Amino acid sequence: MKKEKYFRDELQHMFLVYAIVPAVIFTVVCGMFFMAVLLHGRKSSNRVHNQYVAAQLEQALITWEDGLERMAGKRAVFKGTLSAGDRADIFEDFYGISNELGYEGNLYVMDKDRKALLASRDGLPDYLNVEEGISWGIFRYMDSRPDETVVRLVDGWKNGDSAVAMGHSVTENGRTLGYIVCVLPGTFLRECWTGWIPRRL
Repeated sequence: MKKEKYFRDELQHMFLVYAIVPAVIFTVVCGMFFMAVLLHGRKSSNRVHNQYVAAQLEQALITWEDGLERMAGKRAVFKGTLSAGDRADIFEDFYGISNELGYEGNLYVMDKDRKALLASRDGLPDYLNVEEGISWGIFRYMDSRPDETVVRLVDGWKNGDSAVAMGHSVTENGRTLGYIVCVLPGTFLRECWTGWIPRRL
């Protein structure tokens, strides 16, 4: 009976040492290997996706910057009443850029008093509804860098949606004539991040 008990204990010990322990070790090692492969794949996929998003943003910003500078070159728009031809020229540039990129922003052309002369949609967003003489938001940057395009991330605090605002102050002989602002809505940022930006038309 003593031999039988000893044999049974020895058999349990051998089973534990030679079967269960190696199986547990093998499972842990395989689990760690698969986690490392998964994390490495996720990291490289994130890096590729981030590069894609950065390239899309850069392309959009450069294209809009060129368009804003082209529109700002039409100084006659700010020197009196807007003719139908002036309006058509501005909107032709604006919609040309929108069609080239495959998505549309909102365009606001304002006089030196920051009153809308021309807009692609009704009403000014809160972050553009700033009285003349107040150095705040994108106007602060446009006034400090005349005849340059500035880019700001703005919050529409009432509707909770962020947007990218690109603005260009138009000056002549050191005097501000007006402002051109293009706002890329938060949907653009979300679409860019999720990778769904339609290709060029």
